[in-house]
Amino acid sequence: MTESDRNDEVSFLPSDVQVELERVKKELLERFGPNLTSLILHGSWVKGTAREDSDIDLVAVFRELDG
Repeated sequence: MTESDRNDEVSFLPSDVQVELERVKKELLERFGPNLTSLILHGSWVKGTAREDSDIDLVAVFRELDG
């Protein structure tokens, strides 16, 4: 993932969810570096059916992981 990430694609989300996504992204990048290629948001937040107590569904895609 690079600085050219399309962060504006989550601009429709509430600010607290955006902050949490950024925190998770930062943590994963610190741990896995360039092996992290994508974070994909799916579920109720994307469908527009999320409630206040909804969780955040993410898929992390990696180039490779060490055993």
